Amino acid sequence: MARAPSKPSKPREARAATRGGAQKTAEVAPRRRDAEATRERIQDAALTLIRKKGFDATTMREIATNAHVSLGLAYHYFENKEALALAFYGDHIARHDTETRKALASREGLAERIEAALLVGIDVRSADRPVLLVMARTVLDAKNPISLFSKETETLRARSIALFREVAEVPELDDSLKEPMALALWALHLGVLLRFVHDESPGQKETRLLAEGSARLAAEIATILSLPLLSGLREDVIGVMRQGGLLREGPSPTEPPSEPHGTTPRDAPLDPDDAPLDPARAGRERL
Repeated sequence: MARAPSKPSKPREARAATRGGAQKTAEVAPRRRDAEATRERIQDAALTLIRKKGFDATTMREIATNAHVSLGLAYHYFENKEALALAFYGDHIARHDTETRKALASREGLAERIEAALLVGIDVRSADRPVLLVMARTVLDAKNPISLFSKETETLRARSIALFREVAEVPELDDSLKEPMALALWALHLGVLLRFVHDESPGQKETRLLAEGSARLAAEIATILSLPLLSGLREDVIGVMRQGGLLREGPSPTEPPSEPHGTTPRDAPLDPDDAPLDPARAGRERL
């Protein structure tokens, strides 16, 4: 019986290249996991110190020490304390976005969609309430880089507003009201969170009741304003928001990038010994 011809073997160089590529791929995954774990350890250390000492009194050197990493490695993952705060906010916003969109899939009415978004916003931040309380005083100071109204948080702010734009995407709402409604719901969301960090009732029950009641009222007001008979009042509301600089003429802003600034580790993780400390940057940090 004739033997089937054997397949031509790959040249030795090709086989070596294939093995080398597979080995590199196998090595990358653990390095990325290590990088993510290091990043989380630095962030956890920062949050612990901020909770105890406050944001201003916490230094990058203390954060690195508590995270058991070199100061240079801490600076590799986070350029400064502000970058840590932005990553903290970004993680919350990303989780809020993901969990709310899951909840919206089973909710059609405007009131229940608003309620879901507000309650999920509370739930994803519940474990970090003490840290949020410490950082709450920066919220209104637009000159502070970690303020929710600063230039540095613009991308995070846009992503959060985009989520509420999706919440307001219901047939009963007049199209001209959807962008104003997204801004109004985002502002309501911030108000609910401010109450949440100061709420000492068991399980922050008062905040949850506030969110549920506010959702019903906001939906009722929006539905009423959508009536053709009240088109004049609707235009007045939109006009006031435009005069105040909250709305711009033309189409709504586009959807922001999926990954907010400060929330993704760099592609090339470093080992502690590979992370040189930039003396010029480190000198700006209080020792």
